[in-house]
Amino acid sequence: MVLGLTDIINFISIFQLLIFIFFLVRKKTNRQSNKILAVFLFVQLFIISDYEIFSLKNYLIKISPNLFFIGTSFIFLAAPTFYLYVKSLAFADFRLQKKHILHALPFTFVTLLFVFHFHIHTQEIKRIILLKDDRLPKNFWIIFNCIVLTQILIYFVVDLNILKNYRNKIRQQYSSVKNINLSWLSFILYAFIISWITSIFVFLSRNYFWNVLNILIFLNFFAFFIFFNYIFYKGLAQPEIFSRIEEKPKYNSSKLTSADAEMHLTKLKSFMEQEKP
Repeated sequence: MVLGLTDIINFISIFQLLIFIFFLVRKKTNRQSNKILAVFLFVQLFIISDYEIFSLKNYLIKISPNLFFIGTSFIFLAAPTFYLYVKSLAFADFRLQKKHILHALPFTFVTLLFVFHFHIHTQEIKRIILLKDDRLPKNFWIIFNCIVLTQILIYFVVDLNILKNYRNKIRQQYSSVKNINLSWLSFILYAFIISWITSIFVFLSRNYFWNVLNILIFLNFFAFFIFFNYIFYKGLAQPEIFSRIEEKPKYNSSKLTSADAEMHLTKLKSFMEQEKP
């Protein structure tokens, strides 16, 4: 078994993801956002593991064919979990609800597809399927990847709209906001989009540019490796980044007392009623 540079980076990522997921689950502040981020990273762990299982196919098919296709359907949870994380950061009153389970429908459907296509069979039949699979429709993986990329694109548009509305609302209601909160929300969104753009190039290269496929696969996983490590770095260097967003109202530092404010309000109401400006 020979490991390439992409494999080494992925195994390091898997190890880091496990540690940071534990860190997020244990962290007490803003537990909802932390848990959603932990689920998102857990999904990434399965996606990377699924690639490595197929990358080491010739070795693992003899040892344990049961490992194959376990993480394949998790790619349909990447965009939804990231969307929920963005919402949990942008809106203080966001709460997970039963309706959010609907985001997992594509994942559930694909999981069931592979259960009946692969997982219910014996190990010997699984080996046959892996070596020469003619059970799936022609061009299945092309359609599969097109659906994945379309789903992610839709969620990205929604995420960018949330960020836009969040910025506008903050500017209207508050005179100052901790830059760390807005910059963090912007960074993770744009970084995740850029990382997934590299996935699009990998998809296209599988069908049209075989000569650069390995290079693009490496760049794809390396982009996610950098993305994960920046999250790890921020979580350790600035742990408050995972705490609830703190917003400072416009008149928070005003010297006006409650009694004076009430007096001025009474005068204003009286003026409005009498003079009708």
